[in-house]
Amino acid sequence: MFNKLLEQLGNVTNPFKGFLGELWTIWARDAGRAILLARWSWQKLPEELVQQAAAVQQQAQANQAASQINQQVNLQLGSMGIFPGSAGGPFFGFAMNPDHAMFIMIMGTIRAHRGDPPTSQGMVQSAEAVLRGQIDPVDAMIAAAPALAQQQLVAAAQMLRMAGMFQFLRLQAVVQVAFSLPRERIPVLVPEVERT
Repeated sequence: MFNKLLEQLGNVTNPFKGFLGELWTIWARDAGRAILLARWSWQKLPEELVQQAAAVQQQAQANQAASQINQQVNLQLGSMGIFPGSAGGPFFGFAMNPDHAMFIMIMGTIRAHRGDPPTSQGMVQSAEAVLRGQIDPVDAMIAAAPALAQQQLVAAAQMLRMAGMFQFLRLQAVVQVAFSLPRERIPVLVPEVERT
């Protein structure tokens, strides 16, 4: 009975099946490795994932736009002395677990681009060192940014750290690094792909 309960709990924490489910389990521990595995075996990703990713992205954009409109209305009401109740802080627009939404969007991007999603050229040079743990992914992202954006990224990183949201920035950096690793270098970092 305890084993059945653990299995059901596993299905709650991992809503994905098959190859996508395997990737989700890896993603929870090492997003970079999951992305590299997905890039190498992109054909195993379900085709409908591209449409799911687009739908999640559209929903996030629509909710973000609605949130901005609500903020403008609240500002106008505030200028008239009317202070409506606040629903809290910023809303990222996902009507689902944000981790699941991010995973779907990234895996959908990989599938849509047949395993070679758009890369940040500045990240290509440091990608392998970052994925080996020799360079911090956020530091690599900052170093790869244009000179004008570097100071802004440093400030944004500090603000996100203070707001307790630094892991989101770190995940974005890991995604960019894993996207930027040249395809032929994936087996060097993930030797088990040679067996697939």
